[in-house]
Amino acid sequence: MSAFNSSPGSSRGTEAKPSMNPRSTIHFPVRARQTRTPLHPYTKALLAAVPIPDPVLEAARPQQVIAGEVPSVLNPPRGCRFHPRCPMAEQRCIEEEPQLRQTASGRSVSCHLVAV
Repeated sequence: MSAFNSSPGSSRGTEAKPSMNPRSTIHFPVRARQTRTPLHPYTKALLAAVPIPDPVLEAARPQQVIAGEVPSVLNPPRGCRFHPRCPMAEQRCIEEEPQLRQTASGRSVSCHLVAV
């Protein structure tokens, strides 16, 4: 199944339509699997920022902050666009833009550090 199709067992049965911003970043519709087990460090950080509706649980959970400045859209960083803010970034992330790859489980990710 391609990255553009609905996941198996989806009750909607419609194709997931990706969108592209002017800087060629592809955004795919979010699937439940992505929120349960995110692959990309940025997705993990975004999901960690979503508040938990229970104030006791929210107060007890560790805070994860995406450090650094948001890069310029007009002058994006070389390599992976998230590398200036990624806690896992290594030299390859700075030098080389990751390509969209499909994992063994059929998910798509643009990260050098995620095994496919």
